[in-house]
Formats: sequence, structure tokens, C-alpha cells
Amino acid sequence: MKKSKILLVSLLAVGMLASCGGTSSVSSTTEPVSTSQTTSSGTSQTVTKHTISVGETGGATVTFDKETAAAGEKVTITITNIPEDKVIDEVTTGIEGVDVMTTDNVTYYFIMPNIDVTISVIMKDKVATEYQLTILNRADVTFHLLDSGMNEIFGTNDVYTLKANQPYYISVAGGNNNLLIYQEGYKDWPFSSQDGIYSFTMPEKNYTIIIEQKETGVVVLDYDAEAFETAPYLVVGETMVEATSVLVGATVNVEYTLNDGFIVTAVKINGSPIEMSSSGFYSFTMPSGTITLSIDTAEEGIEEDTTYVVKVEDEAQVFNLNFGTLKGTNNEFVESTTFVANYTELESGTTMYFTVELSRPYVGLYTLTNVLVDGVKVDPVGQTGDAGSELPYYSFTVTDHDVVITIESAATPMDLVFKDNDSTGATCVFTNEEGETVTAAPYKSRVTATFSNIPNGLSLYNVQVNGYDATNAVYDGNSCTFDVPKYGSSGKVEVTAIFADTTTAYNLTYTAKAGTTDLTAETTVEFYTDVFGDPITTAHYGDVIYFDITAPQGYGISSVKIDGTTVSQAWADDGSRHYTFTVVDEDIHIDIELESLGQTYTFAFDTTNWPADYELSVKVNRNGWQTLSEDEYFGETGEVFSIDLWSMKSSLVALYANGEELHIGADGYTYSLTLGSENVVITAEWA
Repeated sequence: MKKSKILLVSLLAVGMLASCGGTSSVSSTTEPVSTSQTTSSGTSQTVTKHTISVGETGGATVTFDKETAAAGEKVTITITNIPEDKVIDEVTTGIEGVDVMTTDNVTYYFIMPNIDVTISVIMKDKVATEYQLTILNRADVTFHLLDSGMNEIFGTNDVYTLKANQPYYISVAGGNNNLLIYQEGYKDWPFSSQDGIYSFTMPEKNYTIIIEQKETGVVVLDYDAEAFETAPYLVVGETMVEATSVLVGATVNVEYTLNDGFIVTAVKINGSPIEMSSSGFYSFTMPSGTITLSIDTAEEGIEEDTTYVVKVEDEAQVFNLNFGTLKGTNNEFVESTTFVANYTELESGTTMYFTVELSRPYVGLYTLTNVLVDGVKVDPVGQTGDAGSELPYYSFTVTDHDVVITIESAATPMDLVFKDNDSTGATCVFTNEEGETVTAAPYKSRVTATFSNIPNGLSLYNVQVNGYDATNAVYDGNSCTFDVPKYGSSGKVEVTAIFADTTTAYNLTYTAKAGTTDLTAETTVEFYTDVFGDPITTAHYGDVIYFDITAPQGYGISSVKIDGTTVSQAWADDGSRHYTFTVVDEDIHIDIELESLGQTYTFAFDTTNWPADYELSVKVNRNGWQTLSEDEYFGETGEVFSIDLWSMKSSLVALYANGEELHIGADGYTYSLTLGSENVVITAEWA
């Protein structure tokens, strides 16, 4: 086929040489306008322009960007003054194959064929695209209605006006586990929740959503208290539940600890026995109303236990106890490799020994004050270890009960020091939880640092302890209360403070781009210090800022950065989600990177003035080259298509996509089409 093209060009060249000096004319019943232009081959030919007129308008005003146009030119149509009760149903040329297209339902266009065109606008009655959503809040919880950008929507008396076929979200604060949210009439198909967010799509009708508490029942426990070491209780999943409010439909486990000598003979609900589950629990599904859960027990004869365990009670949980025996004539302490406290059983009369050693991370933070065995203070009976690092050991003898070893200790106060690293001249006073002024405090206690003599214009912004932000800090004016950590490298607890200017206003600005395209003007960013307050454009040092971004139509948010650092979204106190950051002592500029959303556009060929014997081939490289049929002429923005078009009777001069000439490849006959963000009509110029 390519050889045929070359032959065609050669024959055409011969024909053109033979006709040099001749003339041609074009007739038209509407007396089209003719102009002369030079073709790419250097010859001059007549270009005919046809008229564009207005037909039916439906009451609107219709204008064009040109009065006449040549075949292949793009003509833009603007439609204004549309009647309030009407919308545009169709804009047409009335010519088969010559379609009118639009990307925004405001501005329309078509590709001029080789004849005159009359544009008609067909109207239809406006149909409501917004409907009423009613939310019945029978659970009396706090909720927020959000759009797809997580912006709150406000209504009147819980009635909202929403667009059909759009996604919306209900954010609920508190009570999420016990809530039932569903479409009216469909209670058996409730909405599912993800972190307290319920989603739905607004239908093309008025819609009602109901929020209510899940139904609960009451369980009355009936049992013999003497049989149980731990009173029976109810568990759903891994959570202990109140017997007075068990969710209907929940699977409930009955758990308990029996006293020695008792067994459970039956568990009944309203007198009917239930079976033990495979997991070893008596389980049931909670019905509606009030039920009586009876646990029947009986005494069982058992032999008296002659073995016992050793229990360790260390309130501070900072000591290691090692158990062992004494060996040799020197009574050397030898640690046992098999004894485990609270597990290994010992026979009555057994004597054991143990050491008490402060765990390494807590050296210097605690001191051992007393060791008690069964509540009685005991003293060391010997020492073990190398010279200079001897460790005392203690003893006990098992009698007819479990042995309880109690370790009593005291936290060691550590010096508190205020370091004025920035030489502000400020001073600091420390107080303990009782409000007493102190200069030292023990590990994990709560201390309040109150700062005075702060330079004018500054206030307390942050407190660091041993070089790190204070733990569990609570700020109140120029005071900060925090947990005392382990002493630092200096052997003391060093407190430093950052004082900031909270009166200077810093600017909040942003830039939005999609690649190199600046879309700042089309992008909206609103900043808040209070998600219920008014938007702001300036803020102060230490302010926590929330902001929302509305991207231009057809674009999504790829990244949001401040000084190259990505800004993340976070939940606000009201359950809504926003981007957030904390203001420092400088203007804040937000860099927003946008990306074009994947959208499919079509392309079609206007064959109005094409020769009857044309041949067309369209290809695309999608993991290998493939030839497309006419119903496959579509793709995403930026996708590239290869077009081969030829005829044995006519010569192809140029191809146009929406009036713009397409690029021809180095081979001289293959054209390239790159899809933009609109549907495309391709026209051809023949000679």
C-alpha cells in the first residue's frame, strides 16, 4: 500500500505539470466567499468560505466567533440569555457527520464542512438536579455532613439541599460502636463506618437518613457467689460489657473463676441450657428484652494441695528477682535455671533463696527500702557476687500456702535545673503536685515549671527537658506541667524554655501548579485556626492552622508541602479532616502540586468532502502497536495515535484536529494525534 502512495504522488506531480497555467472554479448556490492562498507545494489555489447562520434558538442568544469559514476551520458558538426554566438539550448543524461539541456546556464548537451551516439550539425543560436530604438524629449525637472535599455542609433543622449522584459523608463524634445509621425503610442494611465516617451517594430524589442507637437488652445474672473466686461477667469480643446494656445480636461470652472444689454443671438462659463453645466459653447471641442467665454449680471433692507457688509484688516494677539455692561449705548462692515465679510449684517445707537487684535502666532512680515475705520484713542472710559488688540475698521456707514476696522501694529525687540557653533573663520556679516549691523531684512524678521575667513581647511557647519536648506537657500561660524523666548526661534534669513573639502576624500564601502550569488563580485555599470560625490570611507564632484545598475542575491534589516538607491531613476535634501545621516565626507559603485526573476523550473523522476510495488506518502503542476500529477511537489526555489516510484518486494535503493542523512524520504520510482535554473532530484537506 505504501508503494501505491508513492506512485500516486508521482502521477499527481505529472498531472500538475500538465495543467500548469489552467484555471478552476467552484460554484455555490449561496455565493460563498473565495480567497486565494498558497499551499505547501508553493502553488496558489482558491479557498472557499461558507456562511454560518442561526436557526432555531429556543429563546436564547446565539453568536459565532466568525461569520464565514473554510472547510476544516473551527467555529466557536456562544449561547447566552438561556430562559430560566430551560436548559440546552442539543446544539446541531443539521448536517450528518458535522457534530457540535462542548466541554463545559457553555461554549460550543464545530468543524466547518464544505457547505453552508445553520446552527439550531434545541431546549428542554429544566429538571431539578438538587434534592432534599433529611437526617433524623434519634441518637442525639453530634454529627457533621461533609462533601467529597471533606468540607462541612450546613442545613436548616437537619434538612440539606444536595446535588444528585454526588458522594457525601456523615462524620459522627462519639458513640460510633453503638450507632445504627441507615436509609429510611432499610434498617436491615445499615451504612458501614470507617473511623466514624459513613459514606453515601445522593440519589435523584428526596432522601432520608436515620441515626439511632442500636437496640440493647438486659442480662440478670443468677449464681451462687460462694462458688466463684471472681464473679461471672460478660465479654463481647475483647471488651467487658455492662449486663444492663448488651447490644442485641452481639455474641456474648460468659467468663468467671471458680473457687477450689466447685464445678459448673449448667448455664441457662430463661431456664433453657446453652452449650459450651469450641473456645471453651459458654456463649450466646443476645436477644431483645431482659433475660435471666443462670449459672448452676456443685461442689466436687478434691485432695488437699501440697504444692505452692511464689508470687512477687513490685509496685514500681523496676527490680529483678533471681531465685536459687546455696551450695558448698561456703554457702555460695547459685541461681536456678528452672525456677519461674508465679509458675513453678514448690512442696511445703522447701527453702529457697533470692536476690533483689535494681534493673539497669533504673539505677539511680530508685532505692530498695524493704523486702517482705508474707507481709513480714526480712533482712539479708548473706551476700553473693564479686568483691566490691556484693549483692545481698534473702530466704523463705514454703509452708502450707503460696508465698508472697513484696518489694518496697522509693523513687530518688533528682535535681531540677533551669537553663536559660537563649540568655533571655527569664527565671523559673518548680512546684510539685502538692503545690510545694521544690528543687528536686523523683522519676515519673509531675512537676510544674513557672517562668517569670520574660522579655516584653514574648510568651512561653515550648518547654524541653534534657533536650527533648516535655512528656505529657500541659501548658497554662507561662507555666508547663510535665512528667519528670530520667536525669540527663549532667546527672540532673535540665529544663529549657522557648519564648516566642505571639503578637506578630505572619502571612499565609500558596501556589498551585500542575507541572509547569500555574493554576493558583483557579485553586481555592481557606485557612482556619478554628474549623467553625472564619477564614484567615495571617496567623501568629504557635497557632495551629487547619486548611482546605479546592482544586480546579479536572484536577486532583498530588502533594502539599511547606519548605519542601509534606503536609498531612489530620482529624479536627469536630470529626472533620483537614491539612494542618503549626506557625513558626516566619511567613508561611504552601506549595500545592496538582495532577490532571484521568479522563477519556473521543476523536472522530468528518468524511463530508472525502473521496469515495479513501483508506484509513489508526494505530496506538499500548504494550505493542494495535490497529483500532471506529468504535475504539478514544483515549486519555496525552495519549498519542498514529493516522494513515490515503486515496488513489485524490492527494491528501493536510489533516486538522478541531481546526489545528496535525504534525506529519518523517516518512511523509503518517500523521500524529495527541489527545488534549476535549473531544476531537478530524477533517482533511484534499487536492
